[in-house]
Amino acid sequence: MRLKFSFNVQLAIITLINLLQASFTGLLKDEAYYAYFAKNMQWGYFDHPPLVALLALPSSIEGLGVFGVRVLSVLSVSLSYWLLYQTLSKETKERMSNGLFSLLLLGLPLVNLYGFLTLPDTGTLLFTALFFYAYKQFLLEAKYAVFTLGLAMAGLMYSKYTGVLILFGVIASNPALIKDSRAWKSVALSLLLFGPHLLWLSQNEWVTLRFHFSERPNHAYEFIPFTGGLFLNAIAIIGLFFFDFYRALFSTTARNTFEKGLRFSIWFVLVFFFFSSFSKKSQLQWLLPMVYPLLLIFIERPLSVHETKRIKRLGLVSILLIFSLRFMMAFEQLSPVHLEPHGVKEWSQKISSKANGKPVLFLDSYQRAALYEFYSRQIGLSYNTLTYRPNQYDFDTRWSSINQDSVFVISSKPYDFEQRMDSPKEGDLFWSTTTYLDLILPDEIIIDSTRIQLKRELPGKLYLAELDEFRRVQTMDTLTVEEGHSTSFPVINPAYPFYRIGISSPGLPPRIIHKFAQPSRP
Repeated sequence: MRLKFSFNVQLAIITLINLLQASFTGLLKDEAYYAYFAKNMQWGYFDHPPLVALLALPSSIEGLGVFGVRVLSVLSVSLSYWLLYQTLSKETKERMSNGLFSLLLLGLPLVNLYGFLTLPDTGTLLFTALFFYAYKQFLLEAKYAVFTLGLAMAGLMYSKYTGVLILFGVIASNPALIKDSRAWKSVALSLLLFGPHLLWLSQNEWVTLRFHFSERPNHAYEFIPFTGGLFLNAIAIIGLFFFDFYRALFSTTARNTFEKGLRFSIWFVLVFFFFSSFSKKSQLQWLLPMVYPLLLIFIERPLSVHETKRIKRLGLVSILLIFSLRFMMAFEQLSPVHLEPHGVKEWSQKISSKANGKPVLFLDSYQRAALYEFYSRQIGLSYNTLTYRPNQYDFDTRWSSINQDSVFVISSKPYDFEQRMDSPKEGDLFWSTTTYLDLILPDEIIIDSTRIQLKRELPGKLYLAELDEFRRVQTMDTLTVEEGHSTSFPVINPAYPFYRIGISSPGLPPRIIHKFAQPSRP
């Protein structure tokens, strides 16, 4: 059926649907973690730049619940749709079949799903759209394009660092920008806006960059999940339109400077993650920065009547499939399969009832800790053991406030000291312990070569974990603290190039006490 509404009316309807979905769908685990970020706004976090926390900030308003986590994301993605539409040429808008643009947007899997979810790439969608809108205005020498372009560049970097691939792609496509004073004004503005995060990084040992580029646990290369996964993701992120979109990319050439920038940006994303795939598993959302430029390249070329009909059929099938998933996410009772948001609220309430007011520690699970705290409004923390990885919970200031308190511990792994209790989740182990959690502060430990110096006596045992090149624990040994609050440890096995130091407390396994894996020094 031919849609007769203007794009603005269509966009209003899409926004309303997404707001309703945002209200009635339980949180994803990662969304809860970013809502946890928003409880303590900073210029940066261990895992990500701070924009995702800003999007989740309304969640701190009492009574808004999941709607508060997502409302800004819904509005941001809708704004990105509008900016993309404004970026289209006048000729394309006039010849385009009514409703086709909305059909394409909603038929793209992640573009549709991110319409109501709060994740780091939500900001990427908004600022990618703003960047290309501003870049087109910049080429036309519009009045406020310099400011808008600078804002977009900063926003891309505040969302995810991979936004820099879009910027480099455009610069490579148009070297004249290097000599353009207006371009440098935009760069200066973006650096001014991005400066607080750079300062935060410098004050925190560049922790976010180091985590993503060298500290994230990994494993040996396998073709399917690594490089093969990248090719599969390049198809999956476009969905049923993949043949038509990539044909437009490969079978046509750039008609102007703006379209050349679109093409270079796509190739920068694909080539970067192709080389990255030889050292890291590919993740679907990493390719999201290239989706909007690919959409613009496709829609700006004239479509035949036959192509338009086929695209509409594909779009309707895609939308039906995606909205079926969205329906099942929102209505657990009507879903034939269990999905991530299902039963989370009830799960957290059961744990809260068993904990009976005690702080709850989740061993090696920052996502479950965040979900529990969001729904129960009780203290939930991720206790990160030596076999796990650091995350934002390692910097939570509440550890000292629950020092020597009785805590409730949850683990999916068996430990010698567990006490089996009735579990709200099959496979979990629950136990209580009185523990010493304010074990160590960053300025209370000095790790130098094969010696550790502590500024005060600690109640737990120290452990040395040897890590392989993929930052995974291979061996673990107890260390004896010498008189004077210092300890030496033996020469590291050359087979394991990194190590971590951990400390245990009664009733708990060894916990990470420093951010980065240290290089071995035989």
